[in-house]
Amino acid sequence: MIPARSSDLRRHHGPSGPLSVGLVLILCSLGTTEPAMAEEDGNPQPSNSPIIEGTQKAVEIVGESPKQVHSYTMDKLSKAYAEPWHETADQILIEDRQVRWHRYIRALTNMPEWLDIGLHHRMRYEDLTNNFRKGQPEDISGGAFRTRLRFGLDWKMFRLFVEGQNSSEVGSSGALLGTINTSLFSSDRLLQAFVAIRLDDLFGSGLRADFHAGRMTFDFGSRRLIARNDYRNTTNTFNGFHWNLVKADAWRVRAFLVTPVSDTFGVLRPVEDTLFWGTQLESRQHPWLNLDLYYFGINGGQTLEEQRTFGTYGMRAFRYAAPGWWDYEVEAAFQQGTKAGRDHLAQFGHVEFGRTFNVAWNPRVAFQYDYASGTENPNGQTSQTFDTLFGARRMEYTPTGVFGPFFRSNISTPGVRLRFQPRDDTTVGLKYRAWYLAQAKDAWVGSGLQDPTGASGNFLGQDFELRVTWQWMTDPTLIELDLGFDYFFKGSYVQRQAEIPGNPSARDSAYFYAQTEIRF
Repeated sequence: MIPARSSDLRRHHGPSGPLSVGLVLILCSLGTTEPAMAEEDGNPQPSNSPIIEGTQKAVEIVGESPKQVHSYTMDKLSKAYAEPWHETADQILIEDRQVRWHRYIRALTNMPEWLDIGLHHRMRYEDLTNNFRKGQPEDISGGAFRTRLRFGLDWKMFRLFVEGQNSSEVGSSGALLGTINTSLFSSDRLLQAFVAIRLDDLFGSGLRADFHAGRMTFDFGSRRLIARNDYRNTTNTFNGFHWNLVKADAWRVRAFLVTPVSDTFGVLRPVEDTLFWGTQLESRQHPWLNLDLYYFGINGGQTLEEQRTFGTYGMRAFRYAAPGWWDYEVEAAFQQGTKAGRDHLAQFGHVEFGRTFNVAWNPRVAFQYDYASGTENPNGQTSQTFDTLFGARRMEYTPTGVFGPFFRSNISTPGVRLRFQPRDDTTVGLKYRAWYLAQAKDAWVGSGLQDPTGASGNFLGQDFELRVTWQWMTDPTLIELDLGFDYFFKGSYVQRQAEIPGNPSARDSAYFYAQTEIRF
């Protein structure tokens, strides 16, 4: 329920005395620029900008009594909480949950609704013991910060959007080269910078069309092949073009032509000599059969080993989870072309069946199975190891960060999940999976381990995961606390590999993380 009065907001969301003063000062400094002044009788006068007026009002209030500060702050927060949602410039590109939160910065500084300004900050501590990677330290621990600051301008059918990101490590221990790298920390980065056009009634057809040009992040379908990374500390980013055509509540067609970009802030340049393109059709006409059909092509690579020239063809069918109903998801994809100078032919499949019970806590149980092909003969002329492109793994495998032992390559894994909500603001998740190599002679991708003879077998082990999230001010969330623990019981493959000098030990791995996120 949306509180209508500041007293209601105060009752629901706790005390705020000195904290309100600091919040106003911090957010006002983030959301303002140097005011334009006009001279009159020798005294500077502020302009009539609503942003400047709101900022000055906030500064004046800070100098008043705590009661006045509290009243001003809570009134502004209540305004932001009750404000109808306006679609952001990048909402069509990525999942809603990654952009949809109340814009408290805008409310506190009295900014106009056509300006999108938001701040997302995340802090995480993580600890890994008994590492599974070859050539890495046994134990790794440390902290990671990620901050995203976004600005968007809307004018009629035109949109301009910029988003910056900082990813940094704090107090990490252990020799982290190869584990902590640019996939985790890349300092400042221009994450998105594009112009867009939105046409709500294309040529009077009733169809909506969007065109984006510049630097963008993407989520496509299940996010298994193209994703704006969530758990990982850095984010896949692309330069190029994106086109979108929608018939409301029926279907959607997307197409893109892009290149991956570097980690350099403010410099639009390819990270490698690679071209990436594709198209996807999404059908949402039947609740029991939502359908995605897609093709993604890639061509490039600076070295022979990195060279990828193949197409990925796929299909996904699913039904959304809902209390009292069975849900399902089936996705299949195959790749054909060349990779690292060899013919490439690979497959991937995901099958999931679940049910959400219409009882207290709304528990959902789901059974999952994933298969991603491996290369049968590593010394042959054909590559069969599935390439996950720019996909995410955390949502169904394990936490990534300094952990992340499994990729969507050369893997066969059944599993089961349980998820329930003991409170509206608290979610608990449990997961168990068994892990096998699809091909015993191929590499365990990401670990540095491989037995080309196949004598070590293919049983990698089992993992058990517990995750608890707590949210404050849900609808959507302002602050989220996320705690997780994953224990990896190493299997016979790892135990046999551990007998080779220089390989990681056979001791089981344990990973813990504690994470907070705040969105203004």
